[in-house]
Order: sequence, then structure tokens, then C-alpha cells
Amino acid sequence: MARGAGPPLDPARLRAARAGAGLTQAALAAAAGLHRAQIIDYEHGRARPELHRLAALAAATGAGVADLVEDGALPPGLAGLRSGAGLTLAAAADAVAAHLPEQTPIACSRPVLGRAEKGALPPSWRPEAAGAMVRNALGVAYRAAAADVEAAWATTFDGPVIPNPTPVPWTPPRPGTETLADLRRMADMDHAQAASALTVDAGGLAALEDGAELQGWTTADAGRLLPALATAYAVPVRMVLDAWMRTRPGEVPEIPLPRRRGPSSAALETWEALNPRQRLYLGEIMRDERMAQAEQWLRRYHHLRPDPAQVWRSLPLALAAPVELVGHTRLQQRLRDAGVHDPGAGSTVHALARRNLLTVTRDTVVVPSVGEVEQVSVTLTRAGRAAARAGLGEPAATRPPGHLLSEWLWRHLVRVAHTGDEGLHENELAGKPLFHLAVGYRRRPGGHPARGLIESRPVMAPQGTHVLEYRWHLTEVGRAHLVAYWEVYADLYPEVDTEADGRV
Repeated sequence: MARGAGPPLDPARLRAARAGAGLTQAALAAAAGLHRAQIIDYEHGRARPELHRLAALAAATGAGVADLVEDGALPPGLAGLRSGAGLTLAAAADAVAAHLPEQTPIACSRPVLGRAEKGALPPSWRPEAAGAMVRNALGVAYRAAAADVEAAWATTFDGPVIPNPTPVPWTPPRPGTETLADLRRMADMDHAQAASALTVDAGGLAALEDGAELQGWTTADAGRLLPALATAYAVPVRMVLDAWMRTRPGEVPEIPLPRRRGPSSAALETWEALNPRQRLYLGEIMRDERMAQAEQWLRRYHHLRPDPAQVWRSLPLALAAPVELVGHTRLQQRLRDAGVHDPGAGSTVHALARRNLLTVTRDTVVVPSVGEVEQVSVTLTRAGRAAARAGLGEPAATRPPGHLLSEWLWRHLVRVAHTGDEGLHENELAGKPLFHLAVGYRRRPGGHPARGLIESRPVMAPQGTHVLEYRWHLTEVGRAHLVAYWEVYADLYPEVDTEADGRV
């Protein structure tokens, strides 16, 4: 069954349930949050509702999901119990997890529940007390009787479960300190289950997690295994890379980097079709946009909220007022310096707009000592930006590979690296970067942890009586990441100052 798809609906049963509830098609549609046309399609067998819509139809008619679908349509075991409750796998995982005791080591993410429905008993469910808590949470989340849950459990796991008498104790790690073994346990998989998902030997996987030397193993082999681990454990590749470097210090998996693409033929053709004046305008507008982007970096640096992209990308071009009163805009001055002595919102700008290379907007701004003045602004489109890059001989813009940092985060990591053993004062780094880089942080509750490339360390008083302050330092993985990918970042982000005076 596809993600979100519901079991086959029986049109006759839907019509009977609607009639039994005394509802018209329009009334049922309103009660279920649907359109009447959808109800008509369902009742004539022309469409199959998704699971959440099937649950809405059941609730609106006072029936159960099982009462509306074809005989035998619900799968056996826990999957059928969930479908009967009208819950998708993701919604069910959230609902069950919400009814488990807080701070419990019992896992119930979407991948864990999905594997459980296929008969793979998660390790954290095996202890007798844990299994009882999971069954209770299933009953509450699915609004099912305890006997029905027990029966579905026995069907799914092929009979009564023999509890694991000696469960291996494990405490979830601090965010940003995960090892390969931690990732497997967070996915609630034992060595055999993980090895099966990865099509590798369980003993080899255990040796990998122990940091043991693997005969014939190369960094290229490691690089090929990383995406498979990320898929099996349902985490990003960057998280597996960091865990790998914590588990196996000094070993950096070889991950192929995408080739830097040259400009597209369409962008080159667009540039070639422009006259010299239009090319000059487009190039200077792109340079002005880059200056505006640099200003946003400075705002981040000084812990100020940056403007939304649609705001700073809109570049003031001309003001409808005498120059002696309002002066030239920065973009006008750029054009004048390039030899255009009548820069404004005339034929050149509108010709570029007609080619969909930029957009022109007009609004009103207040100029001190002048009052309200009409302002003409221009914004590059993607096609305009691509044509300007092609004409100036620059490679096409590419996102960094998933295991590398964005330019914004790389700048912050370099800032910490520049401070060496002294560290960066805690007040010098705050806000969003910490939720991506620092040990102990995660981007959102329940989300993936930060990468753990930096950590806060206390600076003690001379006699060790109290903490004077806290400073940010590179972690061992942060230092290894920086050394391993220094040249790659230098190529990706040449404008970032990576001169660290030998202190890295």
C-alpha cells in the first residue's frame, strides 16, 4: 500500500453508511471536510480515498473504517489495527510515541513502526515491561481494546513474544555526540536487523561500530556505505559522516563531490542575445545584488535578524525626484562608474524585463527633508542571474553536497577555528548557527541533532573556585572535518577568509 493510501473502499457500504446516518452527499462532504464531487466519485467507485479521508468519512457516518472497506481489505496484525484507526504510519508513530512514558528508551519513529508492522520486533520493545507499555500506547492511540491489541501483536510477531531477559542498557547520547552504534540504536535495530537492511555481515557491522580495523577496507568503501547507513537509519548522510568520524577517528570516508557545472547553453544564448548596454546593466545589477547579500551576512555576524530574500534582492534603481535633492542610488552610481551617464528605469531596464531577466516594481519611500518619493526597484530573476553568471564566466550556482556545510555555517566554523586554543567568547556566537553546529543542540524538538562540530567549554578562575566565562571551541570531529574538507571549502567558498594564522 502506498504511503497515505487507504484500503479499497466498498462504494455500497459507503452509501449504506451515509443513508443510515441520514446524511445527503453534500452534508457528508461538509462533515468530512470534502467536496460533494468527491463523495459522488467514492460512491460510484471512480476514486479511492486516502486513509485520512477514509477515517473522516467513517467519523462523519458514525461507522468504523472496517465497515466502509471491502471484506479482507485491512491487512492483518498491527498494520490492520492502525488502518482501522484511520492513521497513516507517520501519524500513528507520533500518536503512539505521545502515549509512551517520558524519558523512556522505547523508540517509536515512523521507520521503527514500519519495520514492526512487517514483523521485525524492535529491540527496545523486547523487554517484558517495555512491550506492555507499547501495547498500552497502541491501544490508546488506535482506540482499540486490549484483547485486539494482543491479538494483532501475536499475529504480527508470529505468536507470543519471548521477552529479552537481559536487555542491553543504553542511554540516548547528548545531541551532537552520536556514534555509529548510537545511530543504530536510535533506529531501534539490533545488529542482525541493521545488517539485513544493509546487506552486510552482522559481525562486520559490529566490528565497524567497535572501531576495529577491517581488512581490505578503503575510504572509498566507507563513502559508498554512508548513504546506505543513512537510508537504513532514516537520518541525513551528514549525521552518519559525523558519527563515523567519532567512531573511527582518523578515518574520513571518501564521498564523491559533484562536478562544478559550467553555464548552461540557454544562459549563454540569452547573454549573447543582449546588446552591450543590456549586458552592462545585467552585470552591474548582479554585482549590486551580491553587495546586498554581503550586507545580510554582516547582519548575521552582528546577531541582527537578516531581511527576507525577497526584500534584499529588490534593489533600488531610481528615485522620481531631482538628483540634487535625493542623490543617486547605489545601483545608479555603479552604472555611472561603468560609463552609463543616464542610468534609470528606461528602455534598457524594460527590455531586460521583457526577456524575463528581471522584474521592475514601483513603490513609495520617504526621503528625509523631501518627503514621499516614488522609487523604482529591480529584482533579478533566476534566468537573469544565470545569464549574468554565464556572461561573466562564472560557474553555475550549486548547493553544497549534503555532508558539507553551507557558506553561512562554514564562515562560523572558521571564526571558531581562528581563535585557536583561546576559543570564541560565548557572546560572539549565538542564535541559529548553534542549532546546526553545537553539541547539545537540535534544530527543533524531536528533530535531528546539530552536527557537534563545536562545543562550549568553561574558563575557570585561577583556583578553580568558579566559572569565569564560557568559550566556543572545535570538537575533535569539528577539527577533523575542517582539516579533511579545508581545500574543498576553499574551492566552494573562495570569498571566505580561511587564513587562521596556523592556529587550526
